[in-house]
This record gives sequence, C-alpha cells and structure tokens, in this order.
Amino acid sequence: LDQIAEGKKEIAPLTGRNLGFSETTIAKDSINESGLVNLLADTYRKATGVDLTLINTGGVRQPIKPGTFTYEDWYAISPFNNRAVVLDPMKISTLVKLMTSSAQTCGKSGAVLGSGIRVTYERGDCKTPDENGNDLNSRVVTIALDKGGQDGELLYDARDPAHVFVSGRTLRVATLDFLQAGGSGYVE
Repeated sequence: LDQIAEGKKEIAPLTGRNLGFSETTIAKDSINESGLVNLLADTYRKATGVDLTLINTGGVRQPIKPGTFTYEDWYAISPFNNRAVVLDPMKISTLVKLMTSSAQTCGKSGAVLGSGIRVTYERGDCKTPDENGNDLNSRVVTIALDKGGQDGELLYDARDPAHVFVSGRTLRVATLDFLQAGGSGYVE
C-alpha cells in the first residue's frame, strides 16, 4: 500500500490537472444514444480526419459528473489502454454488419455508436433474446453520412427489403483497437 500511495503522489500533478467543467452530468448508456459516447466519437473523428468513427459503448465506464473534472476522472471514463486505429478501406457491407450487431444488442455486449453517420433502426423489444443476448428482430433500415445533423450520402437503404441498396463505396473509419480485434463480439 505504501508503494501505491507513493506512486499516486508522484503522478498527482498529471492526474489532478483540471481538464474542464460540466454544469450537468454527461451521461453514458450501453444501448442508446449517449452524450458522453457521442463526445468521444466526435473527438476521435476530428482527431483522425476520417469519414466516421465507431465507439463501443461498453468501454465507457462512468459519466462525467457535474463540476470540475480532472485527467484522473477522464481516465476513469475509459480506463483501458486502447488505441485509436484507422480502418481504410471499410466496405459498406461491413459497416452494415457492425451496425446490425449493434441494433440487435439487448445490453449484454453494448452497442456501437458512431460519429459521421446517421443510422435508423427497427428495434425489437428484447423480451426473447437469443443465447448471445441479442434480439434478432431488430434491423438496420438506413445508413447515411451525417452532414452537420442532416442526412448526407445514402450508404444503405433497406426500407424495402425486396430492393436493398448497398453503396459500393468504401470509407475511412476510426475505431479502437479493441473493436478491430473483435472485442464485444464485433467481428466481420
């Protein structure tokens, strides 16, 4: 315990550094849209300059609480040694598979949220999940690039299941090495 206390004392100038202030709680959610995951995804996309970013919600461990937050608080939000990676090129069919897995989660593995795309879903009720905790009645309906809060280029359209459109283009996608390695069951 003395070594831990000494180590904490040594890194206190970094971990105690003030990073910002929040007037309210910036919440996390493992299945639905979340201000905190959106903040992280937007930050990764801006830092990498890619078309879109995908972040697994299960890796976000706590909200930002009201008041001043420090580097130590920020690290506790995502306490893993993950690195951002760029997947280039990613086929739209791969993106559809990832977003379908996300739409079908009932919370066991968490969803994947993105920055740079707008996705519409038809969600089941999760009352009869499969052995992996997924609702196979959920599906992705559309995926479009997000242009400032509005739909941009249509990438996928399954509104008419008999005539599904899948764009042939590819995207530059930033994510975490955890997801790239198949974490949370997100494998191609």
